[in-house]
Amino acid sequence: MKIPFFRYTLMLMLISSPVIASSASQWSGAARVVSVQVQSRGEFIINLEAADEPSQAEQEKAENPCSLTEGTRSFLVYPQQHNVTINGAKALLSTAMIAFSTANKLDIRYARADGYCWVEQILLSK
Repeated sequence: MKIPFFRYTLMLMLISSPVIASSASQWSGAARVVSVQVQSRGEFIINLEAADEPSQAEQEKAENPCSLTEGTRSFLVYPQQHNVTINGAKALLSTAMIAFSTANKLDIRYARADGYCWVEQILLSK
């Protein structure tokens, strides 16, 4: 299977899938994956490189909760929570791992809740 076809198909699946979005949903902006931290019960954290803009001081003023690891932006995925099914979590994890291993960028749609940033959708791009 060709990688470009796979990316296109995956993008269509993610975009066309029904997602219940809250009014607080927003996109992170495309960035490279720094690390993926997988936990024992299937939950995981995607750490993206820090955004160039706004500046670090502006981010702190905005009280951005998407920073669990210094110098990165952290996004959480928990199966069976925040409208993420088990199969959805598997698809999100595999896409994050593809992005990490190929040094491509992810744009993450997330919702702020409980002081964290919960992943709803991701878009893989060059």
